[in-house]
This record gives sequence, C-alpha cells and structure tokens, in this order.
Amino acid sequence: MSMAVMEVLKEGSLPVELVGGTSRTVGANIPYPILSLDEMFGCSDVVIDFTTPEALQAHLDVAVKYKKPLVVGTTGLELQHMNAIEKASSQIALLYGRNMSLGINLMAALVSQASRIIGSNADADMDILELHHHHKKDAPSGTAYIIAEAMLEGKNGSFEKDEQIPWYDPIFEQGMRSPGKIGIAALRSGQRPGEHAAMFSWKNESLTISHQATDRRVFAQGALQAALWLAQRADEPRLYSMNEVLGFS
Repeated sequence: MSMAVMEVLKEGSLPVELVGGTSRTVGANIPYPILSLDEMFGCSDVVIDFTTPEALQAHLDVAVKYKKPLVVGTTGLELQHMNAIEKASSQIALLYGRNMSLGINLMAALVSQASRIIGSNADADMDILELHHHHKKDAPSGTAYIIAEAMLEGKNGSFEKDEQIPWYDPIFEQGMRSPGKIGIAALRSGQRPGEHAAMFSWKNESLTISHQATDRRVFAQGALQAALWLAQRADEPRLYSMNEVLGFS
C-alpha cells in the first residue's frame, strides 16, 4: 500500500507533500526518506498507517504524543485494537477505515438497504464471497466484515462494535447450514487487489451486489483523500469514518 500511495502522489493531482515513512527492513530500496516514529509524526500534518495490528499501539502512542491526526487502514484488527483506537480518538483526530475505496463504502450502504428489505424474510440466506491476492494474510478480509456488519445493521436496525458476527465458512464447515448465520467464503489467488460479492437468496430469487477493485491505487486515493480531510480537523479530536469523508453520513 505504501507503494500505491507513492504512485498516486506521483500523479500530482493532490496537494500533498510526502515527508517520509517507516520501514521494518534496514536498507530497503524505498523511494522516500526512512524516519523514526518520532521524526515522522513530529514533521507531519497527518499520518497514514497501513501496517500491522502489532504496530498499531506504538503508532497511536506517538500520534497522541505529538497531537497529530492519524488515518488507520490496517486490517485484521481485533476488539482490543478497536478499544485502543477509541481511546486515542479522545485526544486526536483519528479516522479508521478497513476499506478506503468509494465503491466499497457505497456497496456497504446498498447492502444495508437491501438487507433491511430482504433480511426480514426468515427464509432469506445471506452470503459473502471475497477474493484477494495470495499475499494477503488475514481472512476473511476486513471488507468482508464491513459487508457482514452492513447486512446485520440493515436486518436488525443497528450493529455495535463489540457485537459478534454470526458467520460460518461454507468451505470448511460440514453439515447443513445453521439458520441465521452469514456465509463468508475467502479465496486467495494471483494478484487480485480485491473482489467482494454480497448475495441474498430467498424463495425463487437471488440478488447479488458486487464490487471489483482493478488497481490497488483506489485504496491509496481514498486514504489520501481521507488524510486531507482529516488534517483540516486536527483540532477536533474524535473517531471519524470514511462515510463522513465521502459524505454518506
């Protein structure tokens, strides 16, 4: 993702200046200055984090130390990470998004609306299929969870951050489908940036809402758009979302 951000910046369409970044690899051939966390947060107006769950707390701590806005796009986060994000957002402007693309956030809104109408039907099955490149470590994807949460929000009227998603893996779980569970199948193949499909099936009909990312730069563009938006709210500490950046809420 760091290279995708670099590619978007090279286009020169955004009023952004890259001051540097971090790297776990000493001597890595990376086309930007490698800085320490203190150096990076100290000289930046806003920071984008596309790293790992293990690195999140250190980034939150330094962001709070320097009172700098932080955009977090790291996936694979668990409840303790979300609690740490919420705590830090009381002191800094912080935006968390598991997917930064316009299309996915619009898809989630459409899925919620469809689920509100269709999901009330007790006979309706809800399923998600997601495909990513074979380097991706977490499964299901963070985006699959976004879609599942949208399904539940539409069906039940709300979804809380500590609420468990009742899902099952149709590839590995044996036996008949459990009532009320969302099927989520994850495939890892080739260099696919990301493909997601939300499927509703009931009686003699089915509806599929899908999204395909053809270039990883769509996520970088969204992250940079979020960073520009968040930088203007540096003095307004709270937790923000991509829906707000895109004007969906």
